[in-house]
Amino acid sequence: MMQPLMRFSAKILPEYQVKRRGVLVASIALALTACTAPVASYQPGIVTFAENPVWTVSADQIVTKEGPGVTPPDSAVAIRIAEPPSATVRRWAATRLRPDAASRGTITVLIERAEASEKFVQKPKGVTAAFTDNAEAEVTVALAVVITATDPSGARTGEVRADASLISTRKESADEDEKRKQLDRMLRDVAARLDAELNNRIPNGLAPFLQQR
Repeated sequence: MMQPLMRFSAKILPEYQVKRRGVLVASIALALTACTAPVASYQPGIVTFAENPVWTVSADQIVTKEGPGVTPPDSAVAIRIAEPPSATVRRWAATRLRPDAASRGTITVLIERAEASEKFVQKPKGVTAAFTDNAEAEVTVALAVVITATDPSGARTGEVRADASLISTRKESADEDEKRKQLDRMLRDVAARLDAELNNRIPNGLAPFLQQR
């Protein structure tokens, strides 16, 4: 009476073992992934601008566009910043420029450059290079904007250009928090420089379109 039962058990045992091994392998893989994934406590926030100045323009349309040279940050940089740099420029336009529905005309904010990138540099060779904290990557943040004003006929009557950029290096020893903090500081610095430059140039470049505040 025992022989049929033994044959039945012999058929299901290998399949049961394979399933157990599969679960074990999956558990080990998940544990290794958790150990190697970067852990960061620093979460960067979006870049904002002060409420003033607000430039009220004699135009009923404010259009923000991105030039062909604007590309999203690659994945390694995108996970370390709160938003693409182009979104920061769009927020600048929404904060600083106010249209006038009673006027006719267009203000176009063209984002020519909005970059946050990193480029790995060649490491020194030799035995001593393994014991030094050399530069691992070159980090670049850059913004460039052109603002043009056109009247109802389409004629260009004003223009303002400004750009700001910053290049820095990152050490091999930098952890994930340090990488995020570096990019966040650079983005805020460059955005502040661009804001100051545009605010200095708008009174002259867009003079025909500015209303008295």
